[in-house]
Amino acid sequence: MLYALIVLAILAGAAVVAAPRVGKWYVRAKLLPRVERLLGRKVSLGRIAVGRKRIEVHDVRVTGKRDGKRPLLRVAAVYSDFDWWAAARGTLRVARVEISRPRVSLVRRRDGTDNFSDLLRLGTKTRAKRRLAIKALRLSRGSLVAHDEARGLSFDARTLDGTVKLGATSTLTFGHVVLRLPSPAPRRVDLDVVEVVGRLSRRAPRIDEVRIKGGELALLPRLTLSGIDGVLRPKSTPTPSSRRRAQHCRPLSTPQRARQTTRLARFFGYESGAAAQHAARSRVCGRAPKLAGKRIELDLTGSYGGSRAKLWAAKGHVDPLSRSGKLELRAARFSLDRIASILSKTPVILPASTTVDGSLSLAYAEEKLTYSGRLAVSQLNLFHPALARTPVLGISATIDLEGSATAQQVDLRRFDLTSRGVTVKVVGKASRLGGKPLITASLSMPRVPCQSVLDAIPAALVPRLAGFKLKGELFAELGLHLDYQHLGRLKLGGELPIYRCEVKDAPADVSAERLQEPFDHTVESSPGQQLTFTVGPENPDFVAYEAISKHIVNAFLTTEDGAFFRHKGFIRSQFGAALARNLARGGFRLGASTISMQMVKNVLLSHEKTLSRKLQELFLVWYLEQELTKERIMEIYLNVIEFGPGIYGVGRAAQHYFGKPAAEIMPLEAAFFATILPSPLRRYVQYCRGQVSESWDRYVRRVLRRMHSKKRVTKEEMAEAKKQQLVFNRDLTTLSERDCRNQVKAARKAWRAAYVKRIKDAVLRAAPDKIELYTPKEPEPSSRKRRRRKTSSREAKPPRTRAVRRSRAGDQRKPKDQAKKETKRPASSR
Repeated sequence: MLYALIVLAILAGAAVVAAPRVGKWYVRAKLLPRVERLLGRKVSLGRIAVGRKRIEVHDVRVTGKRDGKRPLLRVAAVYSDFDWWAAARGTLRVARVEISRPRVSLVRRRDGTDNFSDLLRLGTKTRAKRRLAIKALRLSRGSLVAHDEARGLSFDARTLDGTVKLGATSTLTFGHVVLRLPSPAPRRVDLDVVEVVGRLSRRAPRIDEVRIKGGELALLPRLTLSGIDGVLRPKSTPTPSSRRRAQHCRPLSTPQRARQTTRLARFFGYESGAAAQHAARSRVCGRAPKLAGKRIELDLTGSYGGSRAKLWAAKGHVDPLSRSGKLELRAARFSLDRIASILSKTPVILPASTTVDGSLSLAYAEEKLTYSGRLAVSQLNLFHPALARTPVLGISATIDLEGSATAQQVDLRRFDLTSRGVTVKVVGKASRLGGKPLITASLSMPRVPCQSVLDAIPAALVPRLAGFKLKGELFAELGLHLDYQHLGRLKLGGELPIYRCEVKDAPADVSAERLQEPFDHTVESSPGQQLTFTVGPENPDFVAYEAISKHIVNAFLTTEDGAFFRHKGFIRSQFGAALARNLARGGFRLGASTISMQMVKNVLLSHEKTLSRKLQELFLVWYLEQELTKERIMEIYLNVIEFGPGIYGVGRAAQHYFGKPAAEIMPLEAAFFATILPSPLRRYVQYCRGQVSESWDRYVRRVLRRMHSKKRVTKEEMAEAKKQQLVFNRDLTTLSERDCRNQVKAARKAWRAAYVKRIKDAVLRAAPDKIELYTPKEPEPSSRKRRRRKTSSREAKPPRTRAVRRSRAGDQRKPKDQAKKETKRPASSR
């Protein structure tokens, strides 16, 4: 490409051979056709200005048949200074040539054809006249676009500047460069500056090194390398066979030498006195030496995620011809405060106390990327409202990984996570990456003491488990098969024999002995207001399991947990079903809670939606299921859950709603109780009306029919229920429906405000700088929503019959509105 630019510079300078008055004519009529024949392309020129010591050529375009959408070369202007007296003596001395705003567009198509290789061959087969001297060629405000469709590569430089000197070291500077690579390598590399240093001889250009500054690329979806600086040095090694071919090179005859070395000289009308001497030393071969590989040696440094601190170094090589290469990345031990600027939107806190040390090896060949590495993290501190309400401090772990990737598949052959002596191993594969992927994975944990597993969990994640002492050994073998084309076929299973563990000692406040006897239970009845009551005979509202109507138990078995009396606290199949439903919805909203899990959450834990609560919930359910009877768990559950504002326990709920003891509740009334959950405050509006709406009545009777289909209601009881109407024990004269609704609305608003304030307070205590990141926003309802709420506020309608879903415990169908955003308050269930 530089030879084409030199020819244009010579073209501009050659106009001075004639007198300035005829210079324009000479350039267009004589030189332009010769340039077109030499280049094999159409060359168009705009305005030409010839002065006494300067020549200008504007709007130059070089186009060919193999160009893409853009011409090969566009030049806004060529400026040349020259020496008239030297030209009169037969030597053209061009002191300086400046090419302004050159726009170069190179393309290689999938069939291997391109629009530039013939120009490179032209440069290696011609000799410029020695008496034609160009001291310097200056490029300014240019750009370069190169696309290799065959290899999937592209190089786009917004700016191009530099000075080229024949026979001397020259530098071309490209700015704002975007390099796009084929997958599975990183798709895009951004570079602030690329400097190409080389030497332009009369035979061929030579690149000595390429310097890059300010590079950035996404190595992995959540790992971006930034601030990349370094040097790339091309190296090539001829094969032995090419050296043997060089020995059979034949000398050119004198006429051949003269024709080859004086081609450009005669083109411009000069004879070269040195041409014959140069040609006498020339030899020619039938084919150029074949290179074993043109490797590019890499020596780079950089940082992470936008930071400029030098935190890693990489060395390796790339072979563009074979599309292969290797890279060794080493991150010496450093503290995270050196990249604190990029951690503001991450859960990482207190970065000064965290150190990281790692290495990564990459190799690419035959369209396949292989990787292996190790990462060691010490004293990592995290905070996220979805993780826990308090900071999780002092996490130390090491990760060893190994695998490979292609355009459509990623194989993870090794992912070992080790922390506090416990190692979890993960292997897997993801295919069909271009569409809906297919993922298979397995997790294993070698046999370790149960206490070691508990101790490996950060204490801040499981504060209620502090003090538990376990004995026995535990191992794990779990598997996942996930096909996004068929989420209903998701398989999640394996073996986690937790029964091998045994509790030797438990903290008093969560012990089974405490729950075996009557105990005091404290709830937050309204924001900031606590209510304590006894779960036992001392409480007049307490109802023993034997005194609870069987219809109430059956109703909750139907809607909440149909297998309650058969499982050991968990339903394994429901974990996979819940995962499939959440993936289909695009978020994790639906769990797999059983009645045992709901009891633990209501009695021993909080209602916050965090990973911390879920981990403790799973452990405590496993523990209590071994110590308490199913009847005692159901008894506690029905006596602590909330049925309305300030209404806790089925005994008080039966009196409040129907004016009768829990033992006398009928099937239709029990079905209504089951429809209150999981949002008893929101659904209290039915009671405000004095009777259920027609739509809600249909929903209650749908639950009743399901109870009958599960043989939890007899035919006679079903026939009797059809004749009955739900009538609440409510005196509308003491509290009007409007006032009742306003109280519910005010309570819901207060709970929403309390939820936001608690999240905000937790963030302020743990990470004040992340207050904007984690504080939940309450969106203002649109005018359409306000109109809809206004027209439908008098009747809380359940969803249509088709809009129902299975319960997370596997034995219910619930209305779709339960999947909507519920009031942010400690609801009694879920």
